[in-house]
Amino acid sequence: MSSILGLALRCTERGRGGGAKGKAGGTRALHQHPMLPHTCTCLPLPHHTPTHRHAHPPFPFPPIRMHCVAHTQVHWAGVAVSHTPLRLPACTCAMQGHKNAVLEVQWMADGEHLVSCSADKTARAWDAQTGLQVKKATEHDNHVNSICPIRRGPPLFATASDDATVKVWDQRVRRSVVTFSDKFQVTAVAFADAGDQVYGGGLDNTIKAWDLRSAGEPVMTLAGHAETITGLRTSPSGTHLLSNAMDNTLRVWDMRPYAPTNRCVKVLTGHSHTFEKNLLRCAWSADERRITAGSADWNVYVWDAVSRKLLYKLPGHRGSVNDAAFHPTEPIIGSASSDRSIFLGELMD
Repeated sequence: MSSILGLALRCTERGRGGGAKGKAGGTRALHQHPMLPHTCTCLPLPHHTPTHRHAHPPFPFPPIRMHCVAHTQVHWAGVAVSHTPLRLPACTCAMQGHKNAVLEVQWMADGEHLVSCSADKTARAWDAQTGLQVKKATEHDNHVNSICPIRRGPPLFATASDDATVKVWDQRVRRSVVTFSDKFQVTAVAFADAGDQVYGGGLDNTIKAWDLRSAGEPVMTLAGHAETITGLRTSPSGTHLLSNAMDNTLRVWDMRPYAPTNRCVKVLTGHSHTFEKNLLRCAWSADERRITAGSADWNVYVWDAVSRKLLYKLPGHRGSVNDAAFHPTEPIIGSASSDRSIFLGELMD
């Protein structure tokens, strides 16, 4: 599950159904579909004032029910359709300890721990039930840009940093267990499905694969992007790798052992990176039918993974969309933005 969106999307597993009011209070805003007249009714609850304005430019895409979580208030925003709204429970705990911006959050495979990385040069592991910090990784000498846990096996996670290293950590061991060095800052990291390799991408526009069994040179280098890599995600089946870059493309790479030399099998376009140079992430749906990515133009993009057709261009945010993720079992997509909000939307085929 990608970033902090995993927290919000997991909440929906226990909170679907029920009435139209959220437990956390706040504002309920019902918006019609962008293709319909721009009417909007806001019903503020006592002592609360709407803190977001939901923009709906007239894009000819399928309807979507959007929900926003921001400033401890819940904004229900969606089109006038007959689907039951999602219900989000109140925050159960806050994990505090980072001294600078948190750049990525991921669930560990056991579902009981979270790992995070920050511009404070640290990565940390947390107990999801108590909110207590259980590990602090302090070996990096610069911003830790990305973090990724292993999918199965021992409690390992990998970090990528501006100090031009990728480190692999064992939650049970104090120091890192493997360090891979690069010549340039590394801005994105992902584990191979089997857990035997780590992928890293950065300022040299390439993606490298390192073997955990030997802390030497990369065993594979993938070239094709023309700008900095900002996001990496291994497909649920483990056969392909998705990458996002500042050249305004997403690329799908065939990572199977006997794939052709040119492993790039698809290029997707439509989203954008701007002068902000944010690390925009990307994600697969659980069935690998869809791909999503954030964009600096304030929209969430969703493509068909087979045909590369753009399925959704979802408005609403008031700042760069830095991350997007699919729910593991429900047709729900989450997005996190520089406008300090998280949207949850129900996709409808």
